[in-house]
Amino acid sequence: MMERGVVVGLGTDGYSTDMFESLKVANIISKHHLGDPRAGWAEAPEALFFNNRKIAGRFFDKPLGIIEKGAFADIIVVDYNPHPPINKNNINSHLL
Repeated sequence: MMERGVVVGLGTDGYSTDMFESLKVANIISKHHLGDPRAGWAEAPEALFFNNRKIAGRFFDKPLGIIEKGAFADIIVVDYNPHPPINKNNINSHLL
């Protein structure tokens, strides 16, 4: 669907309220369905971190998913001590 321009989000239907778990399952299902261990690395994080913001933005009158004055903002702090440093190229792997 994403290849066809559909904005796909990621959420939960009650299986879990843990969005990290939903991200993990979306990644695993992609790999299993396609029989390709390379699948899902880009699509699952895009759905969660970018597309969810786009979808929710259709229903709220303030910017969200960003940290700036006047925007709705959520932030979490995760106690995590990674072995390799986190950077923009490996952040999704660390989250999974």
